[in-house]
Amino acid sequence: MERPLLQKLAKWSCYKIWKDHGVLITPSKLMGWTDIKLNNYEKDLFDSCEEFFETMQDNGIITIIEGQDNPRGIWKQLEEYALHRGVYEQKSEYERVYHPTDPNLIVMPVIDHAGKCKMETVDGIKSRKGTTDKLSEYMSICRDLFKMSPVVISQFNRSMKSDIYNKQTDPEPTQESFKETGNLFEDCDIALSLFNPVKYKIMDHMGYDIAKFIDRQTGANYFRSLKMLKYTHGEDDIRWSLSFNGAIGQFKDLPKLSEMEEYIYDEVKSLRWFQSELPELNLRPFAGFGKNKI
Repeated sequence: MERPLLQKLAKWSCYKIWKDHGVLITPSKLMGWTDIKLNNYEKDLFDSCEEFFETMQDNGIITIIEGQDNPRGIWKQLEEYALHRGVYEQKSEYERVYHPTDPNLIVMPVIDHAGKCKMETVDGIKSRKGTTDKLSEYMSICRDLFKMSPVVISQFNRSMKSDIYNKQTDPEPTQESFKETGNLFEDCDIALSLFNPVKYKIMDHMGYDIAKFIDRQTGANYFRSLKMLKYTHGEDDIRWSLSFNGAIGQFKDLPKLSEMEEYIYDEVKSLRWFQSELPELNLRPFAGFGKNKI
């Protein structure tokens, strides 16, 4: 609901080009929003993605639905999707079960994001909280009845910034940080928060020197932290430090603080750190920095 299909495919194309060829093309450049245009080689790389994305969409591997909808509209789309791939069985007057045609098929609806839902009247009242609660209710049904794995993206409360400035405690989001309602947190099996400490002027986070992840020339910030706030079936309150290539939405683990070396900060900002996970690229010239090799 947040971005049109064309923009989403553009960013995914940039990611695929980077992953397959090690050439970074920003979505804004690909879309022609900058003065710097694609050269012939970059155009060829983009053209090479066409078959991949056409096949992905034609085969139904992924379906992108544009535009805002209310929770009931989203539910009806997912129910229709499920009934094309399975059937209801009425066990009794009060019990109905769903049988998928392929029980091994994993279906992952992604709602991006909860705050973009059209308002829905709930109990005679139209409110943002009621709309978000209804969305959470429908996604719980999709999980429990259709055995889907819904992913609902939510933004944080705007008051979170003032909360961080007013108290010297853990700056990361908590259950109370969920925007509009706590039902999303209470209904889900797993809750993860992605945190950008620079946005809140926090330069010492998880023990890392966050300022060293900022490119002084461009201002780009290459650090994010991920926290598991809730896990119904196991341990939670676990944190990970991540490097972040924002142009294409790429994340990669960082070493533990005890294993972090100075050269890694430069590797992250130069993007070589992100290339090191791409085995098809020749990265030998980048090896040998510090004591460890990439």
